[in-house]
This record gives sequence, C-alpha cells and structure tokens, in this order.
Amino acid sequence: MLRTLIRYECKKSIGNRFFLIVLCLFLLVQMVWIGGLQEWLEYQDYLEQLSLHGMEPAKKMNVVELLAESRMVTEQIRKEHGIIGQLSPEEQSMFVSAMEQKYGEDVFDPMEMITTEEMFAPSGYFSGFQDYVMIETYNQLHDWNLAIDSARQQVVDSASALAEQAATESDDYSLRRNQNIIRLYRAALPDITSAVYGWNTYLADNNISFLTAFLVLLTCCGSVSAEHDHKTWMMLHTAKNGKRKTLAAKYLSGALIAMAIVLLLHLASLCAVLYRSGFLGAGQPVQALDQLSLCPYSLTVWQFALLRLLCQMAGAALLSLLLTTISAFSRSGIISYAAGAVLLGGFLMLEFFLPHKGWLVGPMTLFYPQKYFDSYYTANLLEYPVPWVVVHTVLWISISWVLSYLADLIYHRKRESL
Repeated sequence: MLRTLIRYECKKSIGNRFFLIVLCLFLLVQMVWIGGLQEWLEYQDYLEQLSLHGMEPAKKMNVVELLAESRMVTEQIRKEHGIIGQLSPEEQSMFVSAMEQKYGEDVFDPMEMITTEEMFAPSGYFSGFQDYVMIETYNQLHDWNLAIDSARQQVVDSASALAEQAATESDDYSLRRNQNIIRLYRAALPDITSAVYGWNTYLADNNISFLTAFLVLLTCCGSVSAEHDHKTWMMLHTAKNGKRKTLAAKYLSGALIAMAIVLLLHLASLCAVLYRSGFLGAGQPVQALDQLSLCPYSLTVWQFALLRLLCQMAGAALLSLLLTTISAFSRSGIISYAAGAVLLGGFLMLEFFLPHKGWLVGPMTLFYPQKYFDSYYTANLLEYPVPWVVVHTVLWISISWVLSYLADLIYHRKRESL
C-alpha cells in the first residue's frame, strides 16, 4: 500500500503543470548557460579587452565557430597528451635523449631552449606531430606532476612539525590529525598523464544548488499544507491508511523527486559540457582539477564527480525532509511556502557570509562538497579527527529524523482529536 501511495504522491507532484514548466525552463537555462553562453560572454570580454588596447583578434568567431574550436582543441590535446602519457619510463628516456641530442641539452628548459625551424616541421619524432609541440607537452605534464609532489611534501613537512608540537603538548586530537595528514599525503599518487578538459567547468558549476533548492521548495512545501487548502486533510486523517502511511508517502516521494531533480540537472550539465568542449581526463587523479590540487584522497576525476553527485542528491533528499516537515506543521500553503523560503534564504546567506560554518547551512552544505575534499577537513570528536562530510551528513539525518518524528506525532494527535 505504501508503494502505491508513493507513486500517487510522485504523480501528483510531477503532474503539476507549473512545476513541469519551471523544471523544463531550468533545464533549458542550465544547458544554454553551460553549453555555450558562458564561454561566449567570456569571449566577448576578451574581445573588449583587446579593443581597449588597440588590438584586433586574428579572426572573429560566432558562437558556433567558438564552440567548434573548443571541441577541436580538446581533441588535439587528447592526441598530444595521449602519446606522451602512454610512454613507459624507458620510452620517455629515449624521447628526452633524442630531443637533447637533436636540439641541445637545454631543449627541455623553457628559459634556455633555442627554437629552430626543424622543431616546427609537420612530422618529427612522433609521426604527424611537431617536435616543439611534443616537447612543450612533455614539459607541461612533467612540471605539473613535480608541482603537485612538491606541494604535498610541503604539507607533510608542516604536519610533521605540528605533530611534534602536539606530542610535547599532549594534544591527542592534533597529534592524530597530523599523523593522518602525513599518512595520506605521503601516499604515492599516479602521475597525471593528460590535461583535464570539461570537468573543471562541470564540477565548478554551482547553479545546480540554487535551482535544486527552488524546485524542492516548490515540490515539498505544499505537499501536506495543500491538503488543508483543498479541505482534504480531515479525510486523510480519518482514512484507514491515514495513521502512518500517508505522511510517510509524502516524505518518501519528496525525497525521491528531490534526488531526481539533482540527477536531471546533472545530466543537463553533462550534455552541455559535452557539446561545448567535450570531456578529457576522466581517469586522471583528482589532483589534476584546479580546485582539488591538494586533495588528500586517492580518487580519480570521474570518481569525485560521482561522489559530488551523491552528496548533492543526499543534500536534496535531506532538504526535502525539512521542507516537508514545515509543510506538515503549517496550516496553509502560504505559510509553508513563506517559511520554506525564509529557511532557504537563511541557509544561502549563511553559506555566503560564513562559508566555513557548514553545520549552520543545513543540508545545503552537501551541495558544495569540494570543501570537504580540497584538504583534510575534520572535526574534533572525543579527541579523534572525523571528516566533516560524515559529521554533517549524520547531523542532518538525525535532525531530519527528529523533525519528521515530531511531524508524525502532531499528525497523530490531530487524527485522534477527530
């Protein structure tokens, strides 16, 4: 019976014409913005900066030509980095030796390299590729890996000093935390063998959080209070299954729809980025991403993208529970929507003004999971370091459960009074 009620509640929410119009509009906006409008506006700013300096671009492009060039650049980099990245250590040594013998020992030093016409021949050491391009590609990947290794070593050195200080001060939490940092950052990472294209754009998109919050507000804030407005709440209270299953169905259907909204928005973003520039580097270490270069965990780019999706789906589901509870406490739809809007506005303001106080931002803190993984971000629980992502998830699951229990309790009292 509960499954039937959940299906009925989902159909009722999805069948709302206004909700469907807003959902389709948001999906269209997401695809247009990510799929080309954002890059087009950046290109227009670039042209404006050139004109301010009295310069003209070699060629002015329309939006279709701009996106076509972006995809062409991605494919070219895929080929160049694919060749260098697939070389074994022995093959890399052979390439380096051949280039140094041909162009001089300083050929891999950007400050000392002397370019020659032979470097720009259409086909060099690798058939179909200029030697100059492949030397630059090798340098880019080599320097990139060295920079990440150097940054991680600095973290290890700093953590070692702090661990020694914590040991002398008998600070168990700081000692355990820094020991974990040393262990995580000393772990060897796979080398980055390719640039990462498309993923930075996709993972840096924060529009999904705002769009999801608004759509969940539309879906959940009227789920129970609308029964008051339509004068059907008394019938639900006195019905055979009104004791528990009706309210449970509203909670579960709201959570399912909230997670489906996140999934649809992510699919729209993925399709838009695929059209805009394509994806490159899904299997690279997550440290290849601009915002996660010091991530302590051994993840690939696609694994982090999946983890981000799951965090946002969990945040949307928990947000739906809070908003459904507000609806259950409210006597009319106007009150529930107003209270839900105030709650969301407060969460967003706290996220803007207090970005490091995630527990205050409610379940929406899970919409921005990068902050959990760009460093070793932990809470002090009984002198043991626990990742904040775990703390926030457990905290808001507990709060949501308590609120839903209170809503259920009030619901039963109303039923018994009839």
